[in-house]
Amino acid sequence: MEQKLDLILQKLESLDEVKEIVLAIRDRQEETDAKLEALSMDVHKVYGKITDLEDKLAFNSYKNYQNEAEIFKLKREFGTDFNTNKE
Repeated sequence: MEQKLDLILQKLESLDEVKEIVLAIRDRQEETDAKLEALSMDVHKVYGKITDLEDKLAFNSYKNYQNEAEIFKLKREFGTDFNTNKE
C-alpha cells in the first residue's frame, strides 16, 4: 500500500513539473503574441508611409510632365534661348 502511495506522489510531482512547464510555455507564447502584434502595427505604419510616398511621387511625376510640356511650348513659341520672338 505504501508503495502505491509513493508511486502516486511521484506521478503528482511529475504532473506539477509538467504544469509548470506548460505555464512557462503559455507565458512565453503571450509575450510572443504581444511582440507579433507590435510588429504588425509597425508594418502597417510603414505600409501607410510607403503608400503616401507613392502618391507624392506620382503627383510630382505628373507635375514634372506638365512643367516639361509648358517649357517645350515656350521654347517652341519663343525659340530655344527665350531671346528670339517668332513674331
